[in-house]
Amino acid sequence: LAAAGLDYDAPEQTIAFAPRFRPEDFTAFLTFADGWGTISQRIEENQRTVTLRAARGQLKLRVLRLAWNGTTPPKAKAKHHAGPVQVTCTDGWLELRFAEPVKITESRPLEIEL
Repeated sequence: LAAAGLDYDAPEQTIAFAPRFRPEDFTAFLTFADGWGTISQRIEENQRTVTLRAARGQLKLRVLRLAWNGTTPPKAKAKHHAGPVQVTCTDGWLELRFAEPVKITESRPLEIEL
């Protein structure tokens, strides 16, 4: 967990993710309330992609916090999620807040492009 900079809060449906080891191409095992899966980050040129996949069970996510060096929040595109995403930037974190919790399942991963 230390290399992933990963913090999961099930009651709050929040994940904070700040990979410290090779953040440009990083994947970590993730356990959640009723299952497990992976969280990964790929950084190529000017694009950052964060993907959450459930291998078993489902993950409900209301807030995703990502380590962020900038001061201005980028545009975020969430694949497999139709609802609005509020993006804010404070204290070295980029916070993506979903209007309704996202259900991440084996057949419906969540992919965020920044």
